[in-house]
Amino acid sequence: MYISDVVRKEPCYQNRCTIVSHVWFFFETMAQHFTCPECHQIGQAYCLKCNTTHWQNNFSQWSSGNPGIDQFIRKTQNEGTTHYQVLEWIPFSEFEDVDHFADGGFGNVYKAVWRSGPISNYYENFQDDTWNHHYDSFWNFQKSQWNRLPNNTVAIKKIKNGNGDFLKEVYSCNCL
Repeated sequence: MYISDVVRKEPCYQNRCTIVSHVWFFFETMAQHFTCPECHQIGQAYCLKCNTTHWQNNFSQWSSGNPGIDQFIRKTQNEGTTHYQVLEWIPFSEFEDVDHFADGGFGNVYKAVWRSGPISNYYENFQDDTWNHHYDSFWNFQKSQWNRLPNNTVAIKKIKNGNGDFLKEVYSCNCL
């Protein structure tokens, strides 16, 4: 059966809408009623207060080698209200299977696997012939580190020397 077959039939289409609405409601409800396991504040799954502290405690552990870039990354870590508004400095040693993908205006683009992966509060595991999906805190309290989704394929951009235009574009971006 194809998706187009389901959409064309009125009863199935109505059920599909109900399911979509239900899924949206679930995510909205989960975000509104998430209790931070650290400060016990009720709100979003990404606890701004606690996660900002975790980022700040790690400031001295990394540097890009460029004070301007470091300042910009730290600003996103202090002000980001969701996990996708926060940037991290990832050492090149965290990447494997790095392959040249394309040349761009600001530099070269590579495809790679990020071993530790991005921070996440979503987990899935396969047990008893079933995929189990669940959400948890972004911070792992037992290990005192971020929960992550390992082995993610990512794009890496190697910026051409002296290309300040790329950084101007990043600084002016309203997406962070």
